[in-house]
Amino acid sequence: MIKNDVKKCRKCGKVKLLTKFSKDKGKKDGYSWHCKECKNEYYHQYRSEHLEKEKVRGRKWKKENPKTVKILVKRWRENNPERYLEMVRKGSRKFQKTEKGRRVTKASTANMIASKHMINDKISAKDVKSIEQSNIKKFGKLSCDYCGVPISETGKAYHLEHKVPYERGGTNLKRNLCVSCDECNRRKNNKTAKEYKELLKVEMIA
Repeated sequence: MIKNDVKKCRKCGKVKLLTKFSKDKGKKDGYSWHCKECKNEYYHQYRSEHLEKEKVRGRKWKKENPKTVKILVKRWRENNPERYLEMVRKGSRKFQKTEKGRRVTKASTANMIASKHMINDKISAKDVKSIEQSNIKKFGKLSCDYCGVPISETGKAYHLEHKVPYERGGTNLKRNLCVSCDECNRRKNNKTAKEYKELLKVEMIA
């Protein structure tokens, strides 16, 4: 039943505006028999009952229709800018909690600081992983390269410390970086690794 700009939904029986119905070229009037609300309700119920099947179907459709997916994603971002930004923030926070995310963040921070010092050397997440693995191989667990205290016992995240500071000609290359606890990073300041280790030896003797 169509009258002007309204139609009766065959599922809920309510008369609604045509804008509440999806367009369907296969139907005589060009609109779906069921309103969007009823279709969404049915879809959500069906999806909850056939979750794995729907996931497989969804992945297959995305793989077979990459151009359409790209268009739909772009359109959704444009129509939902605030939700998109929130999803990006949540995704970023979630990613940063993973091993890879944590290393990417370490590398990005080191590169940003290097750039401020007019140093063009850049490290990657793979470099950070290599530094961590070398440290673990040396100490048995991730520990400060200076005092030897396990990072897990400090209660804080470790620092990617420059053995030779930028102010004294240091680089941002992997060979000039090591794992440091928060206290050693702060105390070392602009000393070289050799100078700081000598200071620690003197303090131990005293």
